[in-house]
Amino acid sequence: MGRVAAILVLLSVVACGRPATVTSKSAPNAPGVAARSGGTAAAAAAKARARDKGSSSFGSSDAAPGLSAAIASAASGVQHAPGVTATTVKIGFVGSANAAALAAAFGFKGPDEGNSHEQIHAAVDWVNKHGGIAGRRIVPIIRDFDNTSEKQNWQQEEAMCAGFTEDDHVFAVVGTSVSETCYVKHHTLAMNSYYYQPDRATLVSYAPYIWLANLPDLSAMVAAEIDGLARQGFFPRGGRVGIIVRDTPAYRHLYDHEVVPRLARIGVKPTATVFVTPFDTLSDASAVAQQENAAVLRFKSDHIDHVFFVFQGGGAWLFFAQAADAQRYTPRYGLSSEDEPVATGENLPASQRHGAMGVGFVPGLDVNRGDPFPYTAAEKRCVAAMNTRGVALSDRPSASQAFGYCDMTFILWQAARSVGPRLTIERWAAAAARMGNAFQAANANPGGTQFLPSGPQQGNRFYRLTRYDDACACWTYTDRNRTNHPMPL
Repeated sequence: MGRVAAILVLLSVVACGRPATVTSKSAPNAPGVAARSGGTAAAAAAKARARDKGSSSFGSSDAAPGLSAAIASAASGVQHAPGVTATTVKIGFVGSANAAALAAAFGFKGPDEGNSHEQIHAAVDWVNKHGGIAGRRIVPIIRDFDNTSEKQNWQQEEAMCAGFTEDDHVFAVVGTSVSETCYVKHHTLAMNSYYYQPDRATLVSYAPYIWLANLPDLSAMVAAEIDGLARQGFFPRGGRVGIIVRDTPAYRHLYDHEVVPRLARIGVKPTATVFVTPFDTLSDASAVAQQENAAVLRFKSDHIDHVFFVFQGGGAWLFFAQAADAQRYTPRYGLSSEDEPVATGENLPASQRHGAMGVGFVPGLDVNRGDPFPYTAAEKRCVAAMNTRGVALSDRPSASQAFGYCDMTFILWQAARSVGPRLTIERWAAAAARMGNAFQAANANPGGTQFLPSGPQQGNRFYRLTRYDDACACWTYTDRNRTNHPMPL
């Protein structure tokens, strides 16, 4: 699923609040690798299920030990290696189907992100030509996410997970989003490019299976957004602030325990907060539009002049700003990479973009004027890999989907270079945690990727300040990389 499609599709309800479990057999282990019950993986799955149900254990201090346990298990203990043979390793990839049809259904303009299958094969070809995964050739297995399906998103995701883990028995899946609990249950690596991130405590509980390279966990994202907006003077004394929040148990917890306390630390109390129910299917879109329209009416009547979003995907800003424009309401917007300023802004009038500012983690989502393209070594490597299959990447926004496939495939390759001949989930995770800044993502700010043994299992730790420039009608960065150090609550 590409980012243009994700702007609309990611309004859908994630597994949290709508628990769905797959009853299935466990994937078989490679020869000589024993099965395991209980322990870290079972605890992680239990915590994840509690998160999905909105349990009070969400974010609790008794989460699974995280990467430290995985690193210890790499030296001794039971390990898992689904899909691994002496010469090959099966890797699943989530492709994208009917993204253009989805955009057309909404009259949505955005960058052409290209053919996901060709991009996947290009990334796989590059790895196979450079030694494979721990000396093993990748056997790619692609299952498409249908952007126009009337099935709920979590249903599609759970079905794909069942297929990847129970039928295909893959070692890892690239491009996952809302089915982390399923991959944890099946001891399978899930490489999340940038479609959905859990909060910090939940990500820790998913170790060593769930990995992020492009966007940080939600706790870090919220900390960076509030810190970055404050640095730019988004919260002026006497300003009236409105917040749109995704209405799921996980996001309500994030709002109560992360957003409100962080705002209070800088002396900001929201004037009004509206919780918007995401939609599952295209037929539900009108209900979401009605909720956003009601939020606009409320914010306008409350004289709110600054609005920001605690939501995934640019759809929240898109619907809100379209409704605001119809009512001649023009607040200043605070945004992050989650709101996808470039693609979403292209569908909004200049009056709704004027004065907008934010924080950016992924250049292709954040700005359309900045460094030359391609600029970093990671960008150049992915562009070169795509060229070998005739896939042309013309600019950063349209390259973001291809970069996602490159990043998550190349990180599998990079970490595996130091695991030796025995490839297991635990040995790979221990190697990945020790990479430091040896691996750099294409969908990240220059030098902005760093993995640490202390965890959590995410690489993007730097953000930059962004702003809409009326003079060039473009989005630009206004500073260099800033380290994202979340303030302790």
